Amino acid sequence: MIICVSAIALIPSTNYIIIFLTALKSPMFPTDPRQMQQMLRQMGIKSRTVEATRVIIECGSSNIIIENPQIMEMEIKGEKNYNISGRAHEESAISEEDISLVMEGAGVPRDKAVEALKKEGDVASAIVSLKEGKK
Repeated sequence: MIICVSAIALIPSTNYIIIFLTALKSPMFPTDPRQMQQMLRQMGIKSRTVEATRVIIECGSSNIIIENPQIMEMEIKGEKNYNISGRAHEESAISEEDISLVMEGAGVPRDKAVEALKKEGDVASAIVSLKEGKK
């Protein structure tokens, strides 16, 4: 499955950006970046490839992670749009509050708290797991 950003909108007077995603099984447009750039150039749209190793899209209770993405930045009528394609997977988001609770509850540094939360899935299990590991 290919995840593409179909639109990006900035909410005025805030720091929020809305990203609209499209999941494509058989895209009607070229997925090869060079073919895409050639097609856009023919339509008079400026584009360039953006180098990145990972894209994280924060979705409230989860994150969409795209490893080794192909990213194309397009400028259309002065507005920049990004087309992101690649293999995506979803991860549960870990809140700062949960990290703090595990750090305090188990008396561990941040990296260990995050690791335990990812492994266990919830605050209570993460704290118990870390405390048992100290014994």
